[in-house]
Amino acid sequence: MKLSLRFRIILILLPVIIPVLAIVVIQYDIQKKLLVERIHNVGTLALETGAKELNLYLHMQKDNFDNVAETLGKSFPGLRNITPSQALGLDLMLSSRPGFSMFVFTDLKGQIIHHKTAININNKYFLPRKIHGKKILGQESLRRLKNSYNKWTTEKLKTKVKIKSLQKKLTFLGNIGEKNSNRYLQSIQEYLYFKSYIENPSSEIFFHGKDLAQAVGLPFSSDTFLFVFPWTSDEEKVIGYFVAVLNWALVEKHITELKNKLIQKGLKTAEIGFLDKKLQQSLFETGELNKKELHQIFETIDSVQPAKAGVYHGHLFFSLLDVSKGVNSTRIHYSERFASYFTFGPIDDEKVLGQTGLNTSISHIGSTAPYDNSPNFETNFYLLARFSADDVLRPTNKLKKQF
Repeated sequence: MKLSLRFRIILILLPVIIPVLAIVVIQYDIQKKLLVERIHNVGTLALETGAKELNLYLHMQKDNFDNVAETLGKSFPGLRNITPSQALGLDLMLSSRPGFSMFVFTDLKGQIIHHKTAININNKYFLPRKIHGKKILGQESLRRLKNSYNKWTTEKLKTKVKIKSLQKKLTFLGNIGEKNSNRYLQSIQEYLYFKSYIENPSSEIFFHGKDLAQAVGLPFSSDTFLFVFPWTSDEEKVIGYFVAVLNWALVEKHITELKNKLIQKGLKTAEIGFLDKKLQQSLFETGELNKKELHQIFETIDSVQPAKAGVYHGHLFFSLLDVSKGVNSTRIHYSERFASYFTFGPIDDEKVLGQTGLNTSISHIGSTAPYDNSPNFETNFYLLARFSADDVLRPTNKLKKQF
């Protein structure tokens, strides 16, 4: 049997062709894995930075609120009789703090007595709206506020005892020449903290206010953080509440900007979501997550050890969703069958934010460092970055054409 010339040439070149094809396949596979790893690293780093910035923004607004509440407490002796000069001062405070959309004074029933709303390009032709008497604090919120204030008054008596003890300790350390020692500096910090604590009643933070935002015409129509401070008389009796409404539009802007950064880095199908684990839903997203995806994401969040809220660990969890099997994995790997992958990190919720700052409850403070804001609470909020498999498969398809 005679073999054709073409077949004989193939047989002769076969020992050369097979190693070449093997090298091409291996090189393609390596480049594909490197590309997947690169996309993961880019997405993780961008989300880590975005989550840190968002947490920093929220804590900055908490500090701003503490400062505003302390200032107003000294300059506003009453709630119902606000003078024109006081109203002007309130306007200036609000305009210099873009992190807040609105300042509100309520009575003990949570009904609006006086309010100031930040003017912006979206609402300047619609304001002001009549919301006087509108109830913005529900019964559960009022109950929490009452319990918080009662707890503060109880701890205030104990704190005064600690202040006297610290005064004696500081005097002793000063007499023995330890004014520059670590013990003296730590005692000074504790003394200043406790002095501030007894002068400022405990505040509370809530996450709601959707109805208020829509009624007033704020530049967002969703729930947001409400920072609430008890207003007291000269006899230290609560006569109402001061409420600062966080500008949630800036949170949405931050999330949208994060998505644009990911797109600029080559992740064309990137989407960002703000998740609430307690409600099992997305509060804001730049794309669209279906119920099956959300369910798998929350399962992944529950399966990993939760990070301490308020202390960002510098690493994020990585998960691939294998649609054909419906299995989540926290290991970094690649599969031709997955539809999309997710990177997520914790964002401090109202529970965590409420346990940091100057009016943190004494019971949540360590005896060695009472001014250290690092409570061990698990958050319900997470920032999520979602990437489609197209970001991986499209570039690797180009590699196939090159070979």
